[in-house]
Amino acid sequence: MTQKANFDTKMYEIEKTLKESLSDEEILALVIAFGYTKEKLEGYLKMYEEIYELNQKQKKEIGVQYDSSTKIDDLREAAEKTYMKFVKISKYIFKDKESAFISLGLKGDRKKTITGFLSQGKVYYTAALKDDEILNVLISKGIKKVDIEAGFAQLNALSTEYHFHDKEMEDKKILKQKRDEKFDTLVELMSEYKAFGMYALDGRQDLKNKLGW
Repeated sequence: MTQKANFDTKMYEIEKTLKESLSDEEILALVIAFGYTKEKLEGYLKMYEEIYELNQKQKKEIGVQYDSSTKIDDLREAAEKTYMKFVKISKYIFKDKESAFISLGLKGDRKKTITGFLSQGKVYYTAALKDDEILNVLISKGIKKVDIEAGFAQLNALSTEYHFHDKEMEDKKILKQKRDEKFDTLVELMSEYKAFGMYALDGRQDLKNKLGW
């Protein structure tokens, strides 16, 4: 059984046991002798509801992450296409000007990772737009400043989405950790309740069946 299936099964069993316990006066009367008051079991049910809510939030985060991943792929494809167009032409334009070649980050291979691409892209666009000498040469060769700015905007859009995606991953991780901690605690409490409950309901298989025992 997968971890998710095990979690879902356990949650179903816990909900059934608690709701049936709380709705049956006979069961409540038998388990109260072992300290399981209605209030105590309602506290367990509240914990169950908190875990359920955390799980729903985590599912939502997974959906947001999926959408963000798709958006990142599209933004990266567009940004890389524009960037590589500038890189290729710039290598020809500045082949005899070492300082500009270095400032634009044209030496070496292009990075394959998204963080590497963002870093190289920022180096290129910053130099191309902030260094007047480089910018003027590019313009003199027919490259428009507005096109370079548009390329930089594509890169920044990708960077923003990438950092958003990272934050969503961290949020999902935190939600899962909180959920799992509460879930493990409740499973242990329910295990104890079942042990005492089985003793309290000895000879009443009908009530045990009602609780899923």
